[in-house]
Amino acid sequence: MIDNQLSLRSQAELRTGTPMQQLELSSNGILQLLLDPELRRQLSQVLVQDSTEYQNQFWKACNECRPSEAELRTVFQEVLRSPAAPEHELLGPLTFNENMPDDLLMELCEQGKFISELSHRRGPKALLEKIAEKYNSDEAITSLALFYYKNESLEDFVNFVQKYKHCWMLQFNLAYKCPEFDPNKASFIRRSGAAQFDRIFQRQDMLRLLRDAPSPESYRICLKGDAEVQHELCVIETLPADILRALASNGKTRAIRNLASQRLKPSPRKEDGSDDDGDAASS
Repeated sequence: MIDNQLSLRSQAELRTGTPMQQLELSSNGILQLLLDPELRRQLSQVLVQDSTEYQNQFWKACNECRPSEAELRTVFQEVLRSPAAPEHELLGPLTFNENMPDDLLMELCEQGKFISELSHRRGPKALLEKIAEKYNSDEAITSLALFYYKNESLEDFVNFVQKYKHCWMLQFNLAYKCPEFDPNKASFIRRSGAAQFDRIFQRQDMLRLLRDAPSPESYRICLKGDAEVQHELCVIETLPADILRALASNGKTRAIRNLASQRLKPSPRKEDGSDDDGDAASS
């Protein structure tokens, strides 16, 4: 692994006279590496074998470089017609570059290349629609649904959700991530949801109750919540001792039960006989 890095650095310096530290993972030198067949081969070896940190630096350089559309087309053409090149390792990060031309993205989609990467892009909308239609990608469907929720009419949003209602990832993200700034759309999500929608909305309602209306009564309601709700409940400083005891006995997870039990322990006493804090749970 170290030999590969040294070899790559050595080759780059011999060929270009530029220190590999700049060429290897900088936004200025990344395209030069990808266009040189020998450097590309060695770069491939390092990416496949090396550490996650190195790979992350490569992704960062690919995203930060600002090549022209023509340069990006040339890189994709050169790498894709090289049968030995691991195209996903070399080109996958570049598919997220903000200068990627729309027609090249659509061409890759039509060829069935980098579908996972393209599905995680924020756009263009036409690309995500093509991926959702042709490849039934959950990621593309979900990204589009969030776009429709924020930007399109209620009718268009409803039609889209009905078309892809089979997608569980879509259902989860609509219920869990969408802010309820559009009452009509939020109401539609609640009415159309399957069982997992109900659970997610129940969690949201309970967390909102803890945030906006904390009281002994709301605490008792939230005792029936899932692990996320119970954890938020358990860390409330003024939580009554009876609620903590209930969490210590019947918390959804061991971590919650342990946390509640720890909080129930008497506070250490100072030398003057007073408590370190006035935790309501120990009163």
